Amino acid sequence: KKPKRHSRKPTLKTKVVVRRLPPLLQEDVLMEAVKPWINEQTTDYSFFVPGKIPKSKGKENIFSRAYFHLKTMEAVIAFHQGFDGRPFTDSRGKYI
Repeated sequence: KKPKRHSRKPTLKTKVVVRRLPPLLQEDVLMEAVKPWINEQTTDYSFFVPGKIPKSKGKENIFSRAYFHLKTMEAVIAFHQGFDGRPFTDSRGKYI
């Protein structure tokens, strides 16, 4: 006999990961840039992972990234439409 599977309500997937941010981008600079879409009214939590530039020239940069959990699908869509493709410069002025 197979065990019965519990039916779960389908949940909206509203976690957004912003990857490939400049390695030296500061969290406060990112949060200022996303302020129109990421704030207390639209977001449950956010988490920033700073990148780094290795000392050895033979290694690749580690990009910064950010995680946001938005409260509604409408907030996800608004964030995507307003933020996708936005260029950034890091603390050394490198443009990404």
